[in-house]
Amino acid sequence: MTTPIYDLNEIAYSTQGWDTVLATDLEKLDDVIPTRSMITLGETVSAMEALYLNSDGKWYKALADGTSQPALGLALETGDLDDEIRLQVMGEATISGSTWDIGLPLYLSTTVSGGVTQTKPDANIQLVGYALTASKMILMTTTAGGSASVSDAAATKYISIRLLDKDTDVTVASGIGGVFEFPFDGEIIGVGAFTDVAGDTGTMTVDINNADETIMASDKIYIESGYKSSRDSATQPGITTTAVIVGDLFTFDIDEIHSGTAAKGLTVWMSVSIV
Repeated sequence: MTTPIYDLNEIAYSTQGWDTVLATDLEKLDDVIPTRSMITLGETVSAMEALYLNSDGKWYKALADGTSQPALGLALETGDLDDEIRLQVMGEATISGSTWDIGLPLYLSTTVSGGVTQTKPDANIQLVGYALTASKMILMTTTAGGSASVSDAAATKYISIRLLDKDTDVTVASGIGGVFEFPFDGEIIGVGAFTDVAGDTGTMTVDINNADETIMASDKIYIESGYKSSRDSATQPGITTTAVIVGDLFTFDIDEIHSGTAAKGLTVWMSVSIV
């Protein structure tokens, strides 16, 4: 007889070879309880450091720099290059010496490789858990931020803002459509725009501002001649300011329009990872 959920053996006191049966059952639990994993290190790490999986299949200390992330768990022991160690991917974890504020979120550090902090980064934000005590956390890593597309994150919201009616010609203007108050904390990981009628000749340029400062310091949102959507542009927006908090005030500018026939209507969208 086995148990209905995990197929563990029901062992009577009189069962011969019960130790072998028990060992088999413990291996089954390793397979079905996803709190830990066995990994191979690509460098020396210390216990309770946050790690990420590199393209070489090995694990390294994570950092919220847009490259060495997302962190996928905490090392349970110290190890060196090519050592196999355990990685904790969920559940409670204690980092001795920490002085966290209970109940507040913990993020992957931008300055200490493998570190976690309660200081929210300005960019490449990754939530790794919440403080249960001054040194104990509930680990709940997300893949938001860094090299991972935030569409893979646990919670992503899409905001669509109609700035011009479908029959209205697009013109160069600042603060078009008024002010939009951001409704939650997060990290912007995608922006774009589309029109209802395509314009022709040249390129239309749209900018997004947070507190009157552009969130795209170089490449803006471009809609090319004959196209309705910025998704068709050869140059995609370069988001340089990603962090947002509830109450941030956003405005929208049309910096350039098509030099032939102007487009009609305008909608701007943002995809945002919830942190």
